[in-house]
Amino acid sequence: MSTSWQTLASQKRASLLALIPAEWRIDPIPSVDELPDGTAYVEGLLSEEEVLYTRASADEIARRVGEGEWKAEGVTRAFCKRAAFGGQLVGFDDDFIFPHKYSSGMYI
Repeated sequence: MSTSWQTLASQKRASLLALIPAEWRIDPIPSVDELPDGTAYVEGLLSEEEVLYTRASADEIARRVGEGEWKAEGVTRAFCKRAAFGGQLVGFDDDFIFPHKYSSGMYI
């Protein structure tokens, strides 16, 4: 007997959620009616430093990391965290590989 698409979809959602660190999970996820501005909501979940990193241009990030003012690991973590929050709000459509991306930032 084949598995229903509903069961497969539920399993996929659960596997994607399991890739996100517990402290980056939104529970409960607000409805569209409760959340008119997703960007402001996500930025409210980030630290001031993480908002600074994720609003910066690629040139600014490269310069500040290159000069040692910012750490690549912190910048990478901020982008992963923001992506995790945003992905939960819009519904996942792809696999996230946070452990890989986060550890890559440690070597830059």
